[in-house]
Amino acid sequence: MNRREFEALSLEATKDVFAFAKFAQQSEDAFLSSTNAGALRRYQNAWLEVEIINAVALEAWEADGRPVSWDDRWREFYQASATEAVKVLRSAAVGLMAQ
Repeated sequence: MNRREFEALSLEATKDVFAFAKFAQQSEDAFLSSTNAGALRRYQNAWLEVEIINAVALEAWEADGRPVSWDDRWREFYQASATEAVKVLRSAAVGLMAQ
């Protein structure tokens, strides 16, 4: 994934539970080829927070019967945490994108 793709994906990441799940999946290995071990470790730690929120939200969505529209629950319980996690991950990615 290049910088432009990462930025575009992260801008849409908190739109709903599905966009966030896509972001979590696609951003997991985005910078594994980096040689900056410290920056990669910071990125992986930040990504773990994204994945935790993703797992909890998806579990709740599944418990609710996998509804097509789950926007109200997403906004009420998960969107704020997801927004903060994406912000932290984007910040961690800056050091990796500069390479």
